[in-house]
This record gives sequence, C-alpha cells and structure tokens, in this order.
Amino acid sequence: MPEYIKALFVVLVIAAVVFRLAAPSLIDTTTTKRDYWRRAWVWAAATAAAFLAHDYWVFALITGMLMLVAGRKDPNPMALYCVVMCAVPPLGSAVSGFGVVNYLFDLNYLRLLSLVILLPAAATLVSASPARLPGSKLSDALLAGYLVLIFILTALVAPFTSALRQAFYLFIDVWLVYYVASRSIRDMVAFRELAGAFVLGATIMAVIAIAEAARGWLLYSTLEAGLGVTWGYGNYMAREAGGALRAMASTGHPIVMGYLMVVSIPLYLYLAPSIPSKVIRFLTLTVLLGALVATLSRGPWVGGVAMAVVVAGIGEGAAKRFGKIGLGVVVAGGVALLSDWGRGLINLLPFIGTVGAETVNYRQELFEVSMHILSYSPFFGSPGFYSSAAAQQLRQGEGIIDMVNSYLGIAMGTGVVGLSLFVGFFLAAAWVAWRARRLTDAEPQALEFSRAVLAAVAGMAVIIATTSSINVIPVIYFLFAGLAVGCGGALLAGVQPASNAVIDPAFRRRSPVASAR
Repeated sequence: MPEYIKALFVVLVIAAVVFRLAAPSLIDTTTTKRDYWRRAWVWAAATAAAFLAHDYWVFALITGMLMLVAGRKDPNPMALYCVVMCAVPPLGSAVSGFGVVNYLFDLNYLRLLSLVILLPAAATLVSASPARLPGSKLSDALLAGYLVLIFILTALVAPFTSALRQAFYLFIDVWLVYYVASRSIRDMVAFRELAGAFVLGATIMAVIAIAEAARGWLLYSTLEAGLGVTWGYGNYMAREAGGALRAMASTGHPIVMGYLMVVSIPLYLYLAPSIPSKVIRFLTLTVLLGALVATLSRGPWVGGVAMAVVVAGIGEGAAKRFGKIGLGVVVAGGVALLSDWGRGLINLLPFIGTVGAETVNYRQELFEVSMHILSYSPFFGSPGFYSSAAAQQLRQGEGIIDMVNSYLGIAMGTGVVGLSLFVGFFLAAAWVAWRARRLTDAEPQALEFSRAVLAAVAGMAVIIATTSSINVIPVIYFLFAGLAVGCGGALLAGVQPASNAVIDPAFRRRSPVASAR
C-alpha cells in the first residue's frame, strides 16, 4: 500500500475518533448538531482531496468549491474557518499571469480559505453595516496604518506589480481575518462556538502530532510531492542526530505546532466547565499538553508558561491557582527525573538544558547584527536588508537567513514606526479584552472570555519572539486580536446606555452574517 494511502487512513481514523468523542461535549453547548457534523465532513473531504488529488489545482478546485458551499450554509463562517484551518498544510502554488505578467499571486491553502469562506462573509458584513464598538476605532486605525506603511515601503523599492501583489496579500492574509473575526464574533454565544471549533481542530492536530512522535512518521510529508508543489516546510526535524522526531502534524514546523497548542489551551479551559464528562476533560487537556511536549520546542514551552501565568493571575483565587501550578511542576519534574526520557526532556529546557545551545547563540548573533543594520535606518527599516553585506554572516548551511524573531523581522522591514504600529495594535486589542473582565454583573462569562483571550495573546507574544511569522502563526494572532476587539467591545457596549449594540444571546437569530443573509 502506498505511503500516502496509509497516512490518509491514519489521519482520517484519528479525526473520526476525535469528532465522535467530542460530539456530546460540543453539540448543543457550543453549536448545533447539523453545523457540527457538516464541519466534520468538510474537514474530512478537504483532507482526502489533499492526499488523493495528485495535482495542486485539482485539490484547490475541489476544496474551494466545497468550502464555498459550506461557508454559505454556515451561520458562523469564522467557526467553520477555525475547524478546517489546519486540516491541510498551507501548501501553495503561483496563479498564472496568462502571459500578461509572470504570475498573478501565490495561492496557498490558507488564502484559499480566506477567499471562499471569509471574503463572502466580509461582503455580507459590509452590507449589514455592523455598529462600531468601543476600542475598535483605535485598533482598526493602528492596523490600517501598519498595512499602509508596508505597502508604501514595498512600492518604493519593488516593481508596481509586486506592490499590487503585496497589497492583495495584506488584505487577504491580515485585514480579512481581523475584520471578519471582529465584526462577526460579538457575543458570548458566538465566542463559545468559535472556541469549540478552534479547540476541536487543534485537538485533532494534537493527536496526530503525538502519533507522529510515537511512530517517528510525519503523516503529511508526502503531500508536497503528491500535489507537485515546493513548500520548504514539513521536513523531519530532531533536536540531535538520531534524536526523537519533533512533531508538527499539518503545521509544517514544530514551533508552529507548539504555538497552536499554547493558543488552544486557554480556549479549552474556557470550555472545560461545560464539558460534562470528566474523562473527556482530562483526555483533552492531556492531549494538548502532550502535543506541546512532543514538539520539543522551547519557544512554545516558554510561551506556555506566560499563558499559564495569565490564566492563573486573572480573577479571584490567583494564589491558589499559582500554588496548584507550582505543585504540578514540582511533581512532574520529580517524575521526569526518574526516567532517562524525562531527564533528556529536562535537558531541553531553556536556561537549564544544554541541547540546542547553538540556536541560542544564533539568536544572540541575529539580534546584534539586526540592531547594527537597523541603526542605519531606524525609523522605516531596510526592506532589502537580507542582501546587505552585514547580514551575510547570518546565512546558515541551508543558504538562508533565518529570521527567528518576528519582532526583529518587522523592525528590519518597517523600522521602529512599523514595529510600534504592530505592537500598538495588539496592545489596543488586548486592552479591550482587559477592560471587559470587570463586566461580570452584565455578562457572567466576561471574566472567562478575558482570561482566555489575554492568556492566548500573552503566549503568542512570547512565542513569536522565537520564530518568524510563518504558516498559520500570523493568521491566528490577527484572529485573536479580532476576537478581543469584537467580543470585548460588544461586552463594553452592552453596559453603555448610549450604545445601540445590545448583546443578544440568540446568536442564531442575530448573527451579523446569518441575519444579513
């Protein structure tokens, strides 16, 4: 039997088990039975198309039509997007320019989802003219300023067609995700549905990642050759020669996989009290944490600590929660010291272990060289800094300069101005969620919403300091910023008499997307 058939079988069996076990916990508590199983079948069909199409454009056509129909039927397109977001690696290919230009643009799986799910949803939202909420004006302005700055800097150094292509990418990859999240997720019912969808998709990836680590087999490794595309991610990675495989599932990189787990855990903790089965609650958290460990990625581990601190620190009983976390760490550390595998894992820990010390040295050198280059153009950066003579000392054995720090990458390309707009945007979005935490009298779930979103943002903020914004990473952080602005702003608007944005729990009747249709 061909390897890709075996891999498809394993992936579909894992997904079927997760969908079946999760159904009693999510149906009627986060979504309807019809919507749940429609999303499950769409996930399975997209995965099967990726493994069986044997041509990228056949896959894109089948998946695009499937997602377009499903998106039109779904009352919460953003929840559908979250379920299927990681179903297939973000493989891509260039859309032909038909002789007019070299090519129109690069189309990957995530952009395909944006075009067929989010773009129609955005068009519906625009026609519905959703009211502006508290906090959205500042966040919108900062993000728009950041995107316009990138376009202007690109247009100054690149051909006109390249600048237009960049504008298209900024709209599809960034603005569209943020806009639909911030305008369609505006109450706790909608947020709960999205949280359930996000955790469901992430849990499937977590089980797949654990299976990869256990078997030493990357299940999505055949897709690149099978679809006839060149991706550059998804290759076998280990901490040392002959060491354990670093799991990545469909994300293409262990750090991205760890990032997905860190973001999913606070959403799961938000949902956990409504899950009736203690077994399912225990299994879900164990799987998410197990997949985080299986990535053997220290950046996400540190991000996980930041996430846990925020989860424990917001709300009453913080001291008790910190005590439980500390006790758990001590017990887990003691158990780990009893086995060779556990001692090896401890040796991977940042600031403690010695494995992979060369990556720490590279990051230090990257920071020093980047600061030197940035000093020549601190305000607006150097978009072509990769070709500068000073940057060549960072080129690695693969012939690339690995910008393993998203903040540095933004600063190098757009300067202090661009970095300030980027960071300011997320601070403004987080501030909306932070303010909403005090509204428990008006909305009992406000504190839990704030804790989940702020914990996820804290984890993301730490992790992107250790990696480039690749694959699904930027999609998720712009999505969460939209959630903070949309749902947090709606909570704030609900307690302001002058506002007409009243929170209505009947999401099925009042969804901005569903009602406009």
